[in-house]
Amino acid sequence: KIVPEGIKAEIDAVLVQDAAEPDQLPVLDTLIESKAGVAVYSDLAKLDALLRFLYESGDGLARLQPKGAATPLTLRLPPGGPSSVCVQYFVGAASLEAGDELQSLLRPSIIQAEKGSLLCAVLPSDGREATSDLTLVEAPGRSGASLAVRVSVPAAEVAAAQARASCEMFA
Repeated sequence: KIVPEGIKAEIDAVLVQDAAEPDQLPVLDTLIESKAGVAVYSDLAKLDALLRFLYESGDGLARLQPKGAATPLTLRLPPGGPSSVCVQYFVGAASLEAGDELQSLLRPSIIQAEKGSLLCAVLPSDGREATSDLTLVEAPGRSGASLAVRVSVPAAEVAAAQARASCEMFA
């Protein structure tokens, strides 16, 4: 099965558990990703979608195509659904120092991704009418005739973004 658009299609590394019996396939244990900067938050949703996609195939197998390999790597999925696969991120950031909280590293990534999601929600690109008030205003702190657009986002969209950003994964 081909991974649909919008789902993570490449993984940096995979750890497996050896098969219990010689005639069995190894079991998917851990997916490992390396990220720099602010891409972590939006990547998490794509990786979660990939795990759900693998489990929804129904055959209990993951077929991964390693770069440069002629044949796919077939692994058994562990029982228990997507949450039974460990996910590890190696994260780098120029401003990251020992003792920094994970939330301080993720905050810019969350803000960037959720601002985009909110704009897409209120300014749909599929021809539907905007669900928000758009107001042309003078850009604060700028001289001359600089203008900006103020977007009033419906409370339900803001609440949904806050729920996504404050889920237990980031607590």
